[in-house]
Amino acid sequence: MTKLGKFASPIVILLENRHLLWDMTIRDISSKYKGSLLGVSWSLINPILTLSMFTFVFSIVFNLRWGLTSTETKLDFALILFTGLSVHGLIADVLGRSPEAIKGNSHIIKNIVFKSELLSMVIVLNALFHAALSLIIILVVQIIINHTIHLNSIYIPFILLPFVLLVLGLSWIISAFGVYIQDIRQAIAITVSLLLFLSPVLYSIDMVPDPYKNLLFLNPTTYPITQIREIIFLNQHPNISTFLIYLACSLLSFFSGFFIYSKCKKGFADVL
Repeated sequence: MTKLGKFASPIVILLENRHLLWDMTIRDISSKYKGSLLGVSWSLINPILTLSMFTFVFSIVFNLRWGLTSTETKLDFALILFTGLSVHGLIADVLGRSPEAIKGNSHIIKNIVFKSELLSMVIVLNALFHAALSLIIILVVQIIINHTIHLNSIYIPFILLPFVLLVLGLSWIISAFGVYIQDIRQAIAITVSLLLFLSPVLYSIDMVPDPYKNLLFLNPTTYPITQIREIIFLNQHPNISTFLIYLACSLLSFFSGFFIYSKCKKGFADVL
């Protein structure tokens, strides 16, 4: 296979198995709510209830202000916080499930000809579905409260795209290592907590001393969190140069993850 063919491999797998990927993703989302009375409706109810709780606790009880805008309302703090948690929730869900992605589906991998790379894609699409629902709820609340929506909100999918590619690359690496390394689940749990506190989810990045701000941008969630907040609440355009740098890092994670996974999966049959 040529070098160009190797780079195209993950795209080819996606296109050739797109219908299977769609069915697997729908099944994965539905299985989370299997047996419940309201079914998939919980994927919409949960973020609404969470946002309501945040609004009451942080905006009414604690009367906190984020300081992002001069006209900030009580509800804005909860919305800004919920935006950060929605983005972090995507990567936390993916990283948390990735160590068992292969081991938990060993019967599929061993018994049939199956592109196991799809398993990480399913996990990422499931997490993206729930994160997107949360962001849509935030935009709807903005419309209800302010009777308008910023046109720059159309940039949100473009900010999420490189983030999703980066997370997918990490998922491939973690799922492959999870087959061989038993302790990876514990390491991931610690990592997810570090990602939460070392990114501007619970605080504004303006609160961070200047010498440490650049270090925070080493966290893969910092850029999408700050950028999406600026788009939704400040109606700012994305910074093109910063976006291109983040996109380059995301593509590096995406292709590196696929390459590492491709090398590791050759020994899956001997371990599973």
